[in-house]
Amino acid sequence: MKAVLFCNQVFAHTMEKALQSEGIEVEEIKSPDQIPEIKPDILVVQFPLGEFSRGDIFVNLEKLWDQASPLTLIIKPPQERIRKRDLKENVVVIDDTSSPEEAVKNLLDALKVPDYLLSRGLEAYAERNYPLAYEYWMRLARDERARGTKVYEYLKIARKEFEGAGLDISALDRVLEERLDPFREGTRLYSEGKLNEALKFLRKIPKDHPEFVRAMAVIENIKEEMELEDVEEVLEEIEGETFSEEDAFVRVEDSPKIDLTPKEAFLLSLIDGETPVRDIEKVAPMGREEFVQSFKKLLKYGLIRRKE
Repeated sequence: MKAVLFCNQVFAHTMEKALQSEGIEVEEIKSPDQIPEIKPDILVVQFPLGEFSRGDIFVNLEKLWDQASPLTLIIKPPQERIRKRDLKENVVVIDDTSSPEEAVKNLLDALKVPDYLLSRGLEAYAERNYPLAYEYWMRLARDERARGTKVYEYLKIARKEFEGAGLDISALDRVLEERLDPFREGTRLYSEGKLNEALKFLRKIPKDHPEFVRAMAVIENIKEEMELEDVEEVLEEIEGETFSEEDAFVRVEDSPKIDLTPKEAFLLSLIDGETPVRDIEKVAPMGREEFVQSFKKLLKYGLIRRKE
């Protein structure tokens, strides 16, 4: 985000220090003619200033506003009035009798208005200026006032574009985890089949959360589905001959009662969570084909699972 200053040094010094502390790049210009060319995100102008009058400022402001709508702080004499058509949503006006600190406060307060940050982020996103959109939306997302806006929804939607643009989105992920309701987000991810991501949210739900009991039930469902997925994965590996016989398996507690042959029951007894499959096969009283079929049966009926 970039700010351009056209004001006296008393205001400029305080403005520059405050804006830079917010991570905003600051540039001072010498003439209002430069305003339309630079197209800043934040603009601070003062009139009269040196040889430049009110007219010099507004003719260039209008050129800029025809192209963009940066947050604009106008510093003016108390006796000067601003036309209604120039009192736009993105315009803040103060008298030059105000202190630089007061001017900074007015500007930063306006910069944190949810509607302003949300709309500017949308403008930047539509223009595929993903770094700027990210900056606007993240600035809003960190503010408590963001809860009544769609900024978190926008951030989720745009996450792939931000990541594709090479942006570090670790802060985005942290914000989403902190701000989103863990039950709603967890169940949404579960409905989309994103089991690991869903567990990450659901396990954060405290006992006093109104949906705690339901969350625990969903967690159990997810665990069961993950075990089924793991079984299917192992079976596919066996069929595709990519199965690692160095893996160890464990017996599943509370597994269903299945009729097993004596050999299958003996094979099940050998599975202890430590011994690799290849070593179990060496002592199992069966040939290779019978061993594979018996092992697959134990997997299919949920009697064993791969050790995590």
